[in-house]
Amino acid sequence: MLLAALLSLLLAPLWIPLAFAADRLPGRRAAARFGAALALYLQCEAIGILACAAIWLGSGVWLGRGRARFLGWNAALQRWWGGALFEGARRIYGLELEVEGASALAPTPLLVFPRHTSMLDTLLPIVLFGGSRAQVCHVLKRELLWDPCLDIVGHRLPNCFVARDSEQSAREIARVAELARGLADDSALVLYPEGTRFSEARRERSLARLAARGPGPLLEAARALRRVLPPRPGGALACLAAAPARADCVFLAHTGLGSAASFRELWRGDLVGRAVRVRLWRVRRSEVPDGDAARLAWLYREWALLDAWVVANERAAG
Repeated sequence: MLLAALLSLLLAPLWIPLAFAADRLPGRRAAARFGAALALYLQCEAIGILACAAIWLGSGVWLGRGRARFLGWNAALQRWWGGALFEGARRIYGLELEVEGASALAPTPLLVFPRHTSMLDTLLPIVLFGGSRAQVCHVLKRELLWDPCLDIVGHRLPNCFVARDSEQSAREIARVAELARGLADDSALVLYPEGTRFSEARRERSLARLAARGPGPLLEAARALRRVLPPRPGGALACLAAAPARADCVFLAHTGLGSAASFRELWRGDLVGRAVRVRLWRVRRSEVPDGDAARLAWLYREWALLDAWVVANERAAG
């Protein structure tokens, strides 16, 4: 990764003119922007890896001391890394960010349930919540561990990398519950109820799996969802059962980032000039019902509100 970042800088006089030339070919292209975003990513990774080594040495944790300092510095690195990548992408692709409901960020322990539709939206919780909290913990898919910074810092901080569709789902859910159980007053735990990025094909597969279990109110509720996947209950219910009673829930809806679901879309320029609209709303823990069945029905109701907001804003954006 360090070598790739160095090469991206050394070869800039070559790839930048070629990228601008590619943008002039027939059909919409954003090769220059894509190249700049890729170079930014590689440089953030290189800086992050070097910072990881400096934190390990400077904190003194390798000598058996400075554990709190070690965790604090890694949390700060996580905030910088996520913020630098998102702000860089915002500038490179000319995005406008609008946030509604920022009062939901008030400092108490939080369970955060975001919509998931692209590679970039995983940075939103860090951007929105990181500045006001000591830690933002994540439940993420294990495949993301190919990223060196996520691998190193992600394992230093309280996070959970799970295997989706694992044959040992009970063990994975237990790990998520343990993470929620240790949620501190100044922390937020981010879990994506859909389990994967939205697409129409994935929506159809999710509905087919639910239909195979037989008819019921949840199947009808899932069929009514148009721009989100039906929430998977395991992780969300485990968080609600294990998290401290003072932990409120925050739902994070957004539009405008669906055009960053693949490298092809980033290259094609679908993201250029998008307005990224975010809406947050908070549900007090006292308003969340008891019992798994009632909580699952509640989650579907909140998810339907999120879906309706997405549909209305996508329609308004044209």
